[in-house]
Amino acid sequence: MSAHRCFRVCLTLALLPALSTLSACTEDDTPIEGDSIGETGEEGEEGEEGEEGEEGEEFEAACVEEISELAGFEAQNPEGVAAEDLLPLEWQGDLHWSKVEAPIQLSPALDTSTGLQVALVEESAELRWIEAAYNQVALDRIEAGEELDFECRSRFEIDLTVKLATDDEVWVQSFDAKLEILEQGEGFAPGTIHHELAADEFSGQFSVSLDAEAPALAHGFTLDMRMTQVDASIGGVLEVWAEFPDDEDGSPEGSVTRETLPLANW
Repeated sequence: MSAHRCFRVCLTLALLPALSTLSACTEDDTPIEGDSIGETGEEGEEGEEGEEGEEGEEFEAACVEEISELAGFEAQNPEGVAAEDLLPLEWQGDLHWSKVEAPIQLSPALDTSTGLQVALVEESAELRWIEAAYNQVALDRIEAGEELDFECRSRFEIDLTVKLATDDEVWVQSFDAKLEILEQGEGFAPGTIHHELAADEFSGQFSVSLDAEAPALAHGFTLDMRMTQVDASIGGVLEVWAEFPDDEDGSPEGSVTRETLPLANW
């Protein structure tokens, strides 16, 4: 049976030249398991299947989160900080197209620069402040010198619409996404957006295709954005990714490999 290959396009936006990777416990992430005594074991309290423990007592380290809805970008969290203090809602600058090489092809080829406008739509945006804290088990383990494999960080979460348009209108895109601004030290990290676009959702006036000799299994776009109010900047990187059948000897049947190529940055 002949093998078929596929690819997708990834879009990444970086608002600062170099930023460390951030992670947090969020409601969309895989939850940190926090079993309660009573979920496993024997001879628990009434209504629990716990192991000689009080009802609801936790024995796994975890984050405890409290979510508060905010009225808008000007609404403050308990520390008196508002989202509008931390990120710009508009930005314009230069977008630089990358020279894309096989197996991915653009038609027409785009290896020039053009102006770009980015807007975070304030209307209809939904904002939340999420207060995150370690539970007592986690605190005890930290006190004992253990290094946990997760980190609890309070943050702003904003559901909003993002609009991007190049001056030559070769790329005009609008999509709904979630923006996060995490606490970092005594302040906040840059705001971040991660978003994926399927191939048919990408609205560029050019086509992305794969070398006929290397057909991909699937393709799409991924968008990552980072922004800060310090210099009112929004930057990013647009990438194209492609998945191909893994032909390496000894690879499990059906396994794939992914190639990622930069498409544009700003």
